[in-house]
Amino acid sequence: MYREYGIVFNGKELTKEQLTRGSIRYSRDTQLLRNHTKELLWMTHPKFRPFVTLKTFPLKQAKFIKDGLSRELSYGNVLPVARLAIAANVGGTALLWAYDTIGKVLSGRDDYDFRQAEFAVDRIAAVGAMGIMGDVLAAEDKMQNLRFNVTPVILSDIEKIYDATAQLINETGDYGIVGASRRSLTRYSKILGSNTNNLAKRFQSAEQLDGKLKYQKTRVNKEILEAVYAGEKKKARILLNNWNEANPDYPILEPSVADIYELVRKKQEKRSKELQ
Repeated sequence: MYREYGIVFNGKELTKEQLTRGSIRYSRDTQLLRNHTKELLWMTHPKFRPFVTLKTFPLKQAKFIKDGLSRELSYGNVLPVARLAIAANVGGTALLWAYDTIGKVLSGRDDYDFRQAEFAVDRIAAVGAMGIMGDVLAAEDKMQNLRFNVTPVILSDIEKIYDATAQLINETGDYGIVGASRRSLTRYSKILGSNTNNLAKRFQSAEQLDGKLKYQKTRVNKEILEAVYAGEKKKARILLNNWNEANPDYPILEPSVADIYELVRKKQEKRSKELQ
């Protein structure tokens, strides 16, 4: 109790002052509040603060979990490891289901969710149990995830505004100002968060939706082929079923021997070009 809450227990009922002091200390040490004395020096420096604004939790969570588990394991206590595994699985599944449900309600359609509740690493990432380590492990594109983590939030928003404006200008000639503006809604809405972006999807044109489905189908189909090629048949089946449930009118067929052969051929072709 002293280690976690700074309270010396003498067998008597705890006073309100002790409870208050213990709660504040626990909150600071478990990231509910900031504890500047336990933060890395560079994270509190004015020159580096813009790079970690709104990103300190995942950066500090990995260290917090590591220190806590190391301390408990040094005492021979393995229960925290078991609790973390159980909580990540149960809590992660619930959070991923909630994300998916909220997205469906706001967007008005059943989009394919690339966060898979069937995979343990995605459940761990969903609850933030391992901080930035869990995010990196769950990311499909590791370099894109790294770029997100090192890019300041303000710069990221500026990039989104610039890209959306550039596409708006480029599409004005083909779709007119009204059509181009409608197509830009989902791009500008990313700045305001995922909920606003999901709501903006209700105003997407049929052509936009069709283009998005084609892109996603190609991406998921490649993931399925990669999984089959790697011998991960269960993962491939989960991805295939999840896509077809979300898009029954735009299904992915069972991968054939010819599909696998074509994947291997392209891999070999890329490797041979690199060796030339």
